[in-house]
Amino acid sequence: MSENKHPLLTLVTCAYNAEDTLARCLQSICEQTATGLRVLVVDDGSTDGTAVLAQTFVSEHPEIVEARRVSHRGLGAARNFGLALVDTPYTGFLDADDWLPSDFAERLTSCLQARGDVDMIFILPTCCDERDGTMSPWYDKD
Repeated sequence: MSENKHPLLTLVTCAYNAEDTLARCLQSICEQTATGLRVLVVDDGSTDGTAVLAQTFVSEHPEIVEARRVSHRGLGAARNFGLALVDTPYTGFLDADDWLPSDFAERLTSCLQARGDVDMIFILPTCCDERDGTMSPWYDKD
């Protein structure tokens, strides 16, 4: 992985024919208010412009973004491939059609510093209705 000042978390982002959504995802990582995040894009054999888009971000943000291309074998295999390359204390998965709030790395770092030794963190997403831009919490349980 590329050098990043004290990287804390690597996000493995698997992408298959994700050229329509991947830029927003990667931009949200590159625009964080704090350092400590990097992303490994695993292009799972896309047949659209996903690989070119990923390489553009690698060129523009080499300290944050790395990309690898594998033959199409599905999400599980792509995630396992990416996971094997992670060398930061924490790992997460961010789908190619998701994005992060700009203060995600800052809040994550504060949380980890306040709590000390942490093995796992669960984060519930916020859903965006792209028709009207409304945001709402996502819950799978009452």
